[in-house]
Amino acid sequence: GFNLLYMIFANGFGVPKDGAKAADYLRQGAKAGDSGARLNYAISLYEGTDFIARDRDRACPMMVELLKDESVQALIAHQVGLAMAYGHCGFKANPEAGMKTVEIAANRGVTGAERDMAMSYEKGFAGAVDPLKALEWYEKAASHGDGYSLWRLGMAYVEGTVRPKDSAKAVKYFQQ
Repeated sequence: GFNLLYMIFANGFGVPKDGAKAADYLRQGAKAGDSGARLNYAISLYEGTDFIARDRDRACPMMVELLKDESVQALIAHQVGLAMAYGHCGFKANPEAGMKTVEIAANRGVTGAERDMAMSYEKGFAGAVDPLKALEWYEKAASHGDGYSLWRLGMAYVEGTVRPKDSAKAVKYFQQ
């Protein structure tokens, strides 16, 4: 219930938005051991929000602990993988190992992880540039409605990147 109340007040679903109240409910839920609340609280601490200050010293141990909780493992694998890749949370920066952890989340349908996998292959962040694999991951994220991935697929048709140039197909992606 605390996690649901957090989401209601954080987003203003049927009530005025109230960040302080949302944060309080989230803290209560995390303290009570609710997996969803612990996940949202850890990510909020890691990234920082309008109403929860970034505190990676508190977030990181929570994130690593949440990897053991199968109910949220895929979602937190994305965040832990990024922390590994960039050298946060006491990890030595290791893009290859980090992206392997992100891939756990991506393979379980976590949209942001799918997009991050695509970007990694597109830019060569954790190895060789692979435009084909990048577009495959962008397609997966786009199928979940990810705006950046839809734009990137449209641009592939504009630029002729692993796709033939086709402005009509590009427009269809941009419209989505």
